[in-house]
Amino acid sequence: MRGTQLSIKGLNRLQMIYLDTCTRCALCADYCPTYQEGGDPRLIPGEKHRYANTLVKAERSLLRRILGRKALDMEEVRERIRFLYQCTLCGRCGFVCPHDMDVSSLWPVMRRIIYENNLLPDPLTPVKENLEVKGNPYGLEREMRTYWLRRAKLEKPPVKEEAEICLLYTSPSPRD
Repeated sequence: MRGTQLSIKGLNRLQMIYLDTCTRCALCADYCPTYQEGGDPRLIPGEKHRYANTLVKAERSLLRRILGRKALDMEEVRERIRFLYQCTLCGRCGFVCPHDMDVSSLWPVMRRIIYENNLLPDPLTPVKENLEVKGNPYGLEREMRTYWLRRAKLEKPPVKEEAEICLLYTSPSPRD
């Protein structure tokens, strides 16, 4: 399927520079736990970086500003997007980068772009729907949020309308 364009928003200037700076030297590959575990070359941060750059340049390059946005092959986009989500965000790639790039700062932004363009990998689509409909990634009813507390037979925590401090435990989200 060709002809679709992505809305690319949220990258700051430094991240745009990172997109142009990566030389794909693969020094990061030896430190990337995702690549070390999976072994697929598309998991190397530099390779994911190259593809993220392709997505952004389809809209934001100087040539695209003159000639208009480039239509993308959505089958290829969907295939590659799943690799952009396969990252622990540990930041090791940035520590060993000879160009001192914070490569892992790009992935949350790219994930947000993917989310906003409704291009989540298949396993995350139900999580998104659950967040939108039920307000949690598991699709549980609101009453179930404190089920563990009732099951543990612990005293209920105090609930106030207003408080000076709010402790919030979050769960993984496909947006980040």
